[in-house]
Amino acid sequence: MAQAGSSVAIHWFRKGLRISDNAALSSHIGVSKNLVPVFILDPSFNVDSIGTIRWRFLADSLRNLNENLQRCGSQLLILRGKPSEIFPALFTATKAQTLSWEHDTEPYAKNRDDAIKRVAEMHNVAVSIHHSHTLFATETLATIAKGNIPSTYKAFLKVVSKAGRPPLPVPTPETLPSLPQHLLTDIEQQLGPDICGAVPLSKKKLWVLDDFMQNIDDG
Repeated sequence: MAQAGSSVAIHWFRKGLRISDNAALSSHIGVSKNLVPVFILDPSFNVDSIGTIRWRFLADSLRNLNENLQRCGSQLLILRGKPSEIFPALFTATKAQTLSWEHDTEPYAKNRDDAIKRVAEMHNVAVSIHHSHTLFATETLATIAKGNIPSTYKAFLKVVSKAGRPPLPVPTPETLPSLPQHLLTDIEQQLGPDICGAVPLSKKKLWVLDDFMQNIDDG
């Protein structure tokens, strides 16, 4: 859970590009005064290996997410670079007390997240992680299975039957903590144009994705 009394929090969007049933995002409502929603274009993912259709899907998903955030009185910041390099500067710019994200189980994501936890600890930022990408936390199912990963669907159902009912969906928020202009300005000044080239200041377009898609169309 986000820490009571936090004035500034950051939510890091990764796979869960939605505001509905997003426990990590909603955890800041009524707790944080300001919220900085962030998506990072991570260079660790090889752009050349991603097809046009997948990029279009990502672009459309981010535009939709930004529109939904705007309806809640916020907006999405898209930053370019390695998370391990972006977050120290982002913590400094925002003086955030809390960072939240949705739990991920992939090997790269686990290593990346462990590194960001260490960075957050160095900056006295509390990390709030929520399970919502899957119905059950994989660690919970692994504990029930006593470490023996089911090899058949029938065996999997037996494990799931012991986990009880999954949590109910989290309601879609109508409002979110604000993202004031002075925070956007501080972020851009601290991180610089190479990283903040995609920051949609004053609700501008998602520049990096729009430019990328235009290059594909021209090519």
